[in-house]
Amino acid sequence: MKVLWILNTPLPEAISLQTGRPDVSHSTGSWVHAMARLLEQIPGLELSVAAPARVEKAIILRGKAITHYLLPTRKQDWEWLREQVQPDLIHIHGTEYPCFLEWVKTCGNSHTVVSLQGLVSRIADKYFGGIPEETLRQYVSFRDRIRKDSLFDQKKNLVYRGSCEIELLKSVNHVIGRTAWDRSNALEINPNLQYHTLSEPLREPFYSGRWKYDECVPFRIFMTQAHYPLKGLHTFLEALPSVLKKAPDVSVHIAGPDILRGTGLRGLLLRSGYGRYIADMIHEKGLEGRIQFIGESDAGTVKHELMQANLFLSPSAIENSSNALCEAQILGVPVIATAVGGTPDLIPDADHGRLYEFNDTAALTDAILSTFADSCRFDASSMIRTAAKRHDRQTILRDLLKIYDEVAG
Repeated sequence: MKVLWILNTPLPEAISLQTGRPDVSHSTGSWVHAMARLLEQIPGLELSVAAPARVEKAIILRGKAITHYLLPTRKQDWEWLREQVQPDLIHIHGTEYPCFLEWVKTCGNSHTVVSLQGLVSRIADKYFGGIPEETLRQYVSFRDRIRKDSLFDQKKNLVYRGSCEIELLKSVNHVIGRTAWDRSNALEINPNLQYHTLSEPLREPFYSGRWKYDECVPFRIFMTQAHYPLKGLHTFLEALPSVLKKAPDVSVHIAGPDILRGTGLRGLLLRSGYGRYIADMIHEKGLEGRIQFIGESDAGTVKHELMQANLFLSPSAIENSSNALCEAQILGVPVIATAVGGTPDLIPDADHGRLYEFNDTAALTDAILSTFADSCRFDASSMIRTAAKRHDRQTILRDLLKIYDEVAG
């Protein structure tokens, strides 16, 4: 079977082949990269992966088991790709990028399946994370204006991509999802869709090791990707002073872009509007020295941070299925998350973590303090079993191949 994947960004191997850099992090591509590694082991399956790139004309890169295509993504490029690969099945990873819709418009929807990720058409209204627009307008920064990348520009882009997403879902027959939330929303957009359930593999390092309270840093909280308001960092900072009254040794590590960018003139000029907002909150609430952004992190670094943390927190305004939360669960780290989107599927009861309502500062404070108090005797065995079963690679591979046979039919 010839399988063509269409992604929004090239896989790590393609970047290495293009740049000549063997050190490209395998965290690039995240679970998509992990799934590609699974398909490499299947005899008779030829995997080609296409992604948009800053290239003047299409580039073909031959990997160990995958053929990579980097494209400018004009209409003629999609036509060329179809003739070059002649796929038996097309798997589009995501719904939110206009190039995905362009493939279907150009090449049709035959033997095509689309994986649901964040459903941007459903998250645009949540993008500001409950912060009033008039407040955010006061924080539009020099960097935002120069780059034309304020939160308002970002939301406008989300709305546009959401319209493309809706058109794409109305144009295909098969989708892959993993939560009750993405299923109900996809079928609301197109009731005729055939919905296939499939879990996602995690990155390799998370399949070994187990969190132990005795080896963590007490009162350390770990978060990821908190650089835009949808992820809810500001709501956590509202709760943090109350937490500190009873747990004064709290420290916070955050993986992802450093939105504070230092205190020098250059750092201040490059700070985003949301970064300015967070900086003001930290100052006003006396939280200096509590929050440490550790930067973009590969899988090994994230695993180390999770093992060191006392708890993992996901305070998002909306999520479908947070891979960071799943990575914490399979290691046995105590988790707290907002009861939004598909997250309740991951935390069905107290054995799997704690849920609270978004923006409920008192509930978040109580959840954090309760987790600190209970974590020394937290029994993670049920959570680990559930996560291990959910992310079992051989089960995922078997289910994916079954979907492919049905779609290619």
